[in-house]
Amino acid sequence: MITIILSLLLSAQAYAFETCTPENDYLEAALPPAESAAAVAELPQICIETAHLSMPTFGYYGYCPQSSGKPARTMKRACVSEKYVSAIHSALVDVTDCLGWDSRLAFATVMLESGAHMNAVGAATDVGIGQLTKAAIDEVNLNAFDRAFRIAKASGKVSCNKILAGMTKHASSIDERCGFMNVPENPVRNLVYSVLLLKQNRRIIDNLWTRLQIELPPAVDTERVKTLLAMLAYNSGPAGITGVLKSYSTQMGASLTNQHFDFEGPDEGGFVRYVNTNFPSNDPTVRKRVSKYIGYLMASTRRMDKAAGGRQECIHTRFLNPPVRVRNLSAVANRSEARGLISEVSETIARELKTCHDFEFAFLGRGVRAQDLNPRLRAIHHELCRK
Repeated sequence: MITIILSLLLSAQAYAFETCTPENDYLEAALPPAESAAAVAELPQICIETAHLSMPTFGYYGYCPQSSGKPARTMKRACVSEKYVSAIHSALVDVTDCLGWDSRLAFATVMLESGAHMNAVGAATDVGIGQLTKAAIDEVNLNAFDRAFRIAKASGKVSCNKILAGMTKHASSIDERCGFMNVPENPVRNLVYSVLLLKQNRRIIDNLWTRLQIELPPAVDTERVKTLLAMLAYNSGPAGITGVLKSYSTQMGASLTNQHFDFEGPDEGGFVRYVNTNFPSNDPTVRKRVSKYIGYLMASTRRMDKAAGGRQECIHTRFLNPPVRVRNLSAVANRSEARGLISEVSETIARELKTCHDFEFAFLGRGVRAQDLNPRLRAIHHELCRK
């Protein structure tokens, strides 16, 4: 994953497009003509431009002239031109409209992952605007792409017709990772996979919610919690974090309110603190990163909105604006009991998985290693993956 936190310290404002130079115009010739920025209103184009300019000029970008090959961080930031901003904006709006995901939520994800740059290269194997990994690509290829393509092809939506040419399947091999960065297939291909990944996370969370009989009190915006968990699962995997939520809701019961799910405060009794303590990994760095992911996402999106004019057009105000902070939350749930509950719930989920991929997608998010899971999960992983 691209580390955006440092770049968020920058305060570049989007008043004019960049003048391209021989060092940064390497994408220009392959980009489509700019579309009218006034064509859609839900996510203004200036949000994309501001995200682009928020990233450092060097250190995060590669170039793939074709779909084969492994990208490296060898390039200067691509020219933030009218064509480049329009290409990303149009693709994001069309993909989300066609596939049925909110464009502001997709923007929040790609903003944090890559600064919305189509040729961002992660420190490991993550690539492109959505920073796709092998597990993510495989999940979409196995369980989401074909159905989504059939629906898009049969749709009468203008947005679906516009993205079909770039809505093509691609392998997850590291030697083929350029296929999620090269033009003209991208940014559409990468965004299709990224949005389908978010939708897969939400589908799995909904299924687990029902199977685990999770119930939150009426005072909690359940739809908001589910949506944010799906976005968090982009980083953590959907199963582990849903198991944590099940344990948390069991222990905290009727005392829960929206304030417990502000995702930015480390308050005693809040969900963020609970995840930091109890997410099923023995690596404290992983637990901390997972617990802070949505908070970083909210903060970065608000910062982009402010730089773009502060009109709350770049941010989903229901899901990504935090609730009013209340510091006197319920008492901290018993840690020993929490670990026992999470271990039991996680094993229940894992026992129903059929393949090594299913397990690793569900439980092994970015940086989560099998050896850091609890003994029950390690044993199930060994059973599924030893072949």
